[in-house]
Amino acid sequence: NLANVTSFIIYIERFPQDIVDMERALENFLAVSRERSEGIVKGEANANFIHHRVTELAKDILEHSKEERITDTYFEEVSTTLMRLIIDSERNSALIPLL
Repeated sequence: NLANVTSFIIYIERFPQDIVDMERALENFLAVSRERSEGIVKGEANANFIHHRVTELAKDILEHSKEERITDTYFEEVSTTLMRLIIDSERNSALIPLL
């Protein structure tokens, strides 16, 4: 879509440092995430699932950014995915009995 490509080009031109900062933050998050993955605790299925999904989204966002494929529509999709993840995790957490 030409409008999405145009909006991304405008964003790159106006806020080049923001893109660099976002990519750096995502790379740092993924590095820390790899360390956490090594120490996953059994019995924390919901937390492990959320961690996995957020990590996969971060990888996808970083890939889209580096390939200059981020669009308004893409960010809307990511936002919707995160909102669903929050709602589902809250619902699943409510189903787990407290000890």
